[in-house]
Amino acid sequence: SDSENITLIIKNTNGAPILKPISDIAVDENKSIEFKIYATDPDGDNINFSVENAPNTSSLVDETFTWMPDFDTVIDEDKKDFILTFIASDNNIMAKRNMTIRVYDKNRAPIITSTSPEELINVYKNKIVDFKVVADDLDNDNLIYTWKFGAFEKYTGDNVHRRRFTIPGAKPVQVTVSDGIETKTYSWIVNVIEPEEEKPIKPVEKQVYRKYTIEG
Repeated sequence: SDSENITLIIKNTNGAPILKPISDIAVDENKSIEFKIYATDPDGDNINFSVENAPNTSSLVDETFTWMPDFDTVIDEDKKDFILTFIASDNNIMAKRNMTIRVYDKNRAPIITSTSPEELINVYKNKIVDFKVVADDLDNDNLIYTWKFGAFEKYTGDNVHRRRFTIPGAKPVQVTVSDGIETKTYSWIVNVIEPEEEKPIKPVEKQVYRKYTIEG
């Protein structure tokens, strides 16, 4: 029988990296997240990692992704989704995985920046006092001002309230600033006093002078 030598040339075929699934993540504004991505290469090649559609303030160093969404990440809604694509490459073939980071809006409480008058004041009975509070909201929420005088009087209005005190004594005054979710409160104590009574002016007695002549 005849025989023939056959030469087989086996070419090395590069295997694609295998990128493991990445779980979705939910986070509040101003909270940081950090996680690692994992990949293997059937040929033992070095793997480089990258990410597409990542937020500007995020970072991917080697296989570690970090991000802290700030308070302006979610605007005019309750939440926002960010779909990121992670890539593992051996410089020839790439493997990709998508994952979602859901960011929830985090409300910030109003900030009281100034008030008038002073926290503790004295005022005469029946005099008018103008109370004012200046507040800011970093989320640009509409602010509601509730004024409270004593235990039973309460008014909702703007940041200025005018009040006349008719009964002497220490009067608590409180304003509550609300963005609909969180509140800030400021208090005054008004010491209402009786005005000093005007003393009647005593008329000046007319001086009577007597003239005497001494004869000597």
